[in-house]
Amino acid sequence: MAINSNVKIIKYDQMWLISCPIASATVIGVGDLTDKESDLAVLLDAAADDQFFIGPSQDYSANGDTLDLVTYGKCMARVKMVSAAYDIGQKLEYSSGGNGTDWVLTGGTTNPCAHAMQQLDTAGTGPIVVAFDVEKYGIYT
Repeated sequence: MAINSNVKIIKYDQMWLISCPIASATVIGVGDLTDKESDLAVLLDAAADDQFFIGPSQDYSANGDTLDLVTYGKCMARVKMVSAAYDIGQKLEYSSGGNGTDWVLTGGTTNPCAHAMQQLDTAGTGPIVVAFDVEKYGIYT
């Protein structure tokens, strides 16, 4: 079980911490990207899940844990990107990753979960600073 991810939280809004019940068999590390499925917090695992995005995890959860998972509903973080150029404000969505592997975002408007806060002029993987916002891109939309 990885208890930390490559998503590094650099600033968050304390008014936007979200508490959600977790599926007991779900293993989640600090910074792992999460969504809500069947009213339970799970790892984000497909771009289509972004519509139920609940933010990067503030906590970690081992297999069998049943306490609610707390996530950052609004925060800024450093995240790896699919190799490309990115503009400030560009919408971003899930590309790949999971507990124990690097989370990677890519440009996209179908199911965005964040937007770029840093420009990447030439094709590269970053990491870059992004803003996650569940009010704009997640469960509150």
